[in-house]
Amino acid sequence: MGPVKSLFYGLYLYFLLYFMSLIFVEGFNFIALAVAIVFIDLMSFIVEYFYSNPITRLSITFSEILKWFALMCGILTFGIYIVEIAIPLPRDIIVGLYLVIVAVGIYGYINAHKIVTNEHNLEIANLGEELRIIHISDLHVGSIRNKKMLKDLVNKLNSITADMIIISGDLADGYSPIKEDMFITLKSSKTPIFFVFGNHDYYREMDELLRATENADITSIINEKLEFKGLNIFGLAYSFGNQNEQLETIKKIEKVINPKQVNILVYHVPVNWEYFSSIGFDIQLSGHTHGGQFYPINLLFKRMFPYIRGLFKTGNSYLSVSDGVGTGSPPLRLGTHSEIVLLNLKKKSEL
Repeated sequence: MGPVKSLFYGLYLYFLLYFMSLIFVEGFNFIALAVAIVFIDLMSFIVEYFYSNPITRLSITFSEILKWFALMCGILTFGIYIVEIAIPLPRDIIVGLYLVIVAVGIYGYINAHKIVTNEHNLEIANLGEELRIIHISDLHVGSIRNKKMLKDLVNKLNSITADMIIISGDLADGYSPIKEDMFITLKSSKTPIFFVFGNHDYYREMDELLRATENADITSIINEKLEFKGLNIFGLAYSFGNQNEQLETIKKIEKVINPKQVNILVYHVPVNWEYFSSIGFDIQLSGHTHGGQFYPINLLFKRMFPYIRGLFKTGNSYLSVSDGVGTGSPPLRLGTHSEIVLLNLKKKSEL
């Protein structure tokens, strides 16, 4: 969290604690508490960026959970003041409502650390042989999610029979140093892994990330094509330029599309699917949205990304948008799951 965001966060906490103090404990020194929370949060991120250690990782995890809790308490506190304009609420009910937030937060934390598998069948007309692709995304390996998550993920992956694993971006979180053994746990995968850059993967030096993926036997596909068991796969790396620049890049690769093969585009963001399918891509694999991750943020994300989660089909083209394995910021999930997507590619029957 940068200084500007910290300032806004501090102001938000100030007003939140002020109004909550009117409900619970008048005269409470909420200013000192807000300053302390923001200071610890900011210093933890600064230290973690240069020197990752158990103390800063724990502090960041707690800080991110606290931000979620502050958001929920802000919504609830606003609601309480609105309701009490007309109907005074008993103190026991108010306390109970805040305790519900605590209970929901605990559930969300536990839910975020359970990886589920969602399976889909895709009928492809020009498929040579039936294949199984594992699609995962948004691992966000770093300060909050790291070795424990990777170990759980590999155990899940190795329990599934598949031909390949494709990571559609954000393998790293980017807020902590990338060490050469950062993804080494994934080397235990029985299935070959392929990876395309997402936005978070650029937050650190590209060479550092590539060394770490190579050490884990992960094949990176950066704005190039790869042929695998009759599949023609193009990895389109995330671009911080505008969408028009990205479309210009796509136009240059139209010539790599092979109508005799299954053409797959791996692109971190679930956008421009209609265009990609129109130029010949049969399948697009994306992530980025985390499925919205938790309420009520998912409602905002749904407006930003119409294809927010799940499998979509138009004509003979498919779009798979993964909820992701890891989490962004608060390690909680409400209404979504940390998921592995298993895509069964089957020959489309001719009627």
